Amino acid sequence: MKTLVLLFICCLPVYGQEVAKTCVIVKRHVHKFGEDMSRMHPHRPFDYVEGNYPADFKWRSELSDGDVRELQQKGGILVVMKPDYQASDLEDARKQCQSQGEK
Repeated sequence: MKTLVLLFICCLPVYGQEVAKTCVIVKRHVHKFGEDMSRMHPHRPFDYVEGNYPADFKWRSELSDGDVRELQQKGGILVVMKPDYQASDLEDARKQCQSQGEK
């Protein structure tokens, strides 16, 4: 019994720590005429730019609305940029990821 209590007390700080949030930067996908004709299924509305997915989230280069909801439910942060973003927009998105991850 003492061993179980000791094990519980030792493991308590592990469960009390906040898990670091992951952040994914995506851009909205702009559909082009005829793009979906050569695909098995239509293009999803978001394209991956950079960032880290949560550990139990399968990596995808295109994200659907359902993928975005699943990502957020698993504790991930999502920053959406416009399709024609510039380097300064990407830097702003990175700063936004850092500031939201610290909260």
